[in-house]
Amino acid sequence: MKLNTIKNNRDFIKVYKNGRSYVGAYVVLYAFKNEYNTKRIGITASKKVGNAVVRNRVRRLIRNSIVKEFEKFQDGYDYVFVARVKSAGISQEKMQKNIHYLAVISSKKSKKNTKYSNSEK
Repeated sequence: MKLNTIKNNRDFIKVYKNGRSYVGAYVVLYAFKNEYNTKRIGITASKKVGNAVVRNRVRRLIRNSIVKEFEKFQDGYDYVFVARVKSAGISQEKMQKNIHYLAVISSKKSKKNTKYSNSEK
């Protein structure tokens, strides 16, 4: 499945500044309504996560989990997934559970900043 991705830095910044944030154990999700009628995905992992090999692995884990949970995200939104430091070295199953959790709470449009501390969901 081909994902529509966010490529421009200004689009990332717009989502960071204006979007809602949802905090998971391994990933922070920013969601912002876009002018298109489709979902767009952006994935970032800072140097705090690890070296290039680790960051690329984490991005692959996030991308694979998004593909499996893609239908749970709403159309018409830009989603930016930011890898947390704890995401280095986790399994695909844990990442999948975390992305599933973020998909569910973001679709419910709960509070402005939702905190989540349980590392298993």
